[in-house]
Parts: sequence; structure tokens; C-alpha cells
Amino acid sequence: MLRARPTATLAAALAALARPRAVAVGAAVGVAPAPSRALAQVPDNHCWKCNHYDPTSTFFCKNASCSVILPTPDPAPNFFDLLQLDLPGAPFTPGGPAASSQAGGDANAGTDADAQASPRHAAILRHGFTVSAPTVKRAFLSLQQRLHPDNFSTKSDQERTISETSSMLVNRAYQTLRDPLSRAMYILDLHGITVPETPSAADRDVLLHVVQALEEIEDADLHADPDAIKDLVASNARRIEGEHRVIADAFARNEPEVARDAIVRLKYWRNIAAAADEKLGVSSDA
Repeated sequence: MLRARPTATLAAALAALARPRAVAVGAAVGVAPAPSRALAQVPDNHCWKCNHYDPTSTFFCKNASCSVILPTPDPAPNFFDLLQLDLPGAPFTPGGPAASSQAGGDANAGTDADAQASPRHAAILRHGFTVSAPTVKRAFLSLQQRLHPDNFSTKSDQERTISETSSMLVNRAYQTLRDPLSRAMYILDLHGITVPETPSAADRDVLLHVVQALEEIEDADLHADPDAIKDLVASNARRIEGEHRVIADAFARNEPEVARDAIVRLKYWRNIAAAADEKLGVSSDA
């Protein structure tokens, strides 16, 4: 049974529940590192060492006699382009228009419009959520193998600094895109939409269910009954998978507001899963 709580106390508890529990996904579960909603053409890629120009250069100079590591463009590409991830109907193209990683100004207004209308940008917004975690991991490991600072220990100070900066940014992109919740929030931010802390009034049943589930987990005596929360864990896993499908479909239909509502619910189901893992002594590391 759901314990009786004063209205104010319940409201405070529910607000606290909206904040993700400590599960190892980037800096925090569901908190995507601040991306930008601005779109920008990647700047001219002149090599800082040999001055070779190639607009398709990414991370390294394409002059075979140079091949020095290049600074990350400013503004930086979005995380999908940074990891060079192919998407349905829009493979990664070096030097193409893409969503940048920081807010842009009027100077980029022309190229912003071109980028926003590009198939690649549309693919990121509509299909980016469906990128699998193994795909993201493979892309990350491939880049880190080349960018890791250990590879530049005998290089110049500038090369070591560029390596450290690029490696950290690639790691940040990986930590964001590897997890469905933070990936969804990142894409939603690219749409220019933020996720509210709590569900709408219409979702009060969701909130009450979460409180009841957390109380059931807390009260469970696993020594007396090791399967005490087995059904709860299974049903919650189905809810999580269901929200993943809702989010994917919503983004594919260009309905980010629907995705936003599902993301809010997903945050709650993830909190239940984290509480259950903690009770069972299961590691949450991905």
C-alpha cells in the first residue's frame, strides 16, 4: 500500500525523484552535456603546421608529408558528427553542414539555414536516437585509438594539448550518445526543447506509481524472499523498452514534444531500475 503523505511532502518527494539517481552514464544520468541548437559550416581546415587546406580534414592533416593532429573546429561539430556516425540515408560526410556544439550568432545565418535543411541534419534529429550503443562504442574506440594523449607523449606541446582537448571532447560525446536517456535529451536539445523536472498533471498516476514502486523496493526482504521484487523489475524493464520505442517513433515523425513527455517518464523508470539494482547489489555501470 502507498503510505499516506501530506500533499506538500509528496510534491517535494516527487520533485526529488525527477532528478536522476547516481548511475554511471557520463557526468550524470539524463544530463546531456550542453549541446547547441546552432548550425554552422565547419571552418576552413588549414593545417596549423604546414598550412595545407582540405575542407574534409577531420582530426588530422591530410597532407601525407605532415599528418599532424588538428584542433577541433570552432564551433565544434555535434556529437554525432564528432564521432563520425553514419545515419539512415545520411552517412557522415567530412566538411558537410552540421549542427554545431555551441550557440552561433548572426555571422553564420546563411550557412545555418543550409545546414538545417540538409539531409544529414534531418537524419540526426529523426534517426539519431536509434544509433546503437555498440555502434557508438566502436566509433569512440576507433577515434580514441588515434587521439589518445599517450600517442603524443614525445610530440610538441601544441600537439599534446590538441590531443588532450580532442580526446576529452570525443569522450564527452561518447558518454552522451552511449546511453539512450542522455542521447534522447541531447537530440531534444538540438530541437530547442528542454525537459521539465516533473511530468504534467495528467501524469500524476506515473508519479504515484514511482513512489509505490520505490517503497516496495525499500521494504522488500530479500533474505526471506530473494524474488520479492522480481516481477517489479521485469515490468519496469518493459516500461523502459516501451518508452524507447515511443521516443524513437516520436523523433522519426518529427514530434519532439511527444518525445519530451516520454523522456520525462523514462527518467522515472530509470530511477526505479537504479533503486532495484542498488537493493539487489547489481552494478549499474554500462
